[in-house]
Amino acid sequence: MAQQKGKKNATKAEKLNFLGNKSQNKKMEIWALSQDGRASSDSTECPTLTEIDPDPDKLTKSHLQQALDALSQKMITTWQHSMDSLRKGVQELGKKTSHVESKTEDFAQAHNDLATHVEQIEQKLTATELKLTDLEDRARRNNLRLRGIPESKIPENLQTMLEISFMHMSQRYS
Repeated sequence: MAQQKGKKNATKAEKLNFLGNKSQNKKMEIWALSQDGRASSDSTECPTLTEIDPDPDKLTKSHLQQALDALSQKMITTWQHSMDSLRKGVQELGKKTSHVESKTEDFAQAHNDLATHVEQIEQKLTATELKLTDLEDRARRNNLRLRGIPESKIPENLQTMLEISFMHMSQRYS
């Protein structure tokens, strides 16, 4: 009968130990997710019901409330730490985003300046091409066209051929 009563008390203690500890010597650890998603154990631990009062028959509502309060405080601390980490991460991302936006604006302004400069250079190039064409045309105006003289070979008697050609032209236009 004494063994059954001891066994009943052990079963009752296990039922009252709502924090999930099967051993009275173990402490409960709250696992939190770190920022990279891996589980990590926090160094501070919550007391178990058996640490508050080792005798399960003496557990009262105040003991349960004390365990709940400790667990709540632990959870609040863990969440606050997580929120602080998240806030810090968001602030860093905000700073990086502002920096990227600033650089993007600088690049856009530089691009616009270069585009304007390219347009000016294209206009100058067009004007220079027109001037070159005009100068080439002017240079051609002073050239003489002579018919009847072969271009492939310079004849040995070029001078006499030119004199004959000029004589015929002068007679024609006079």
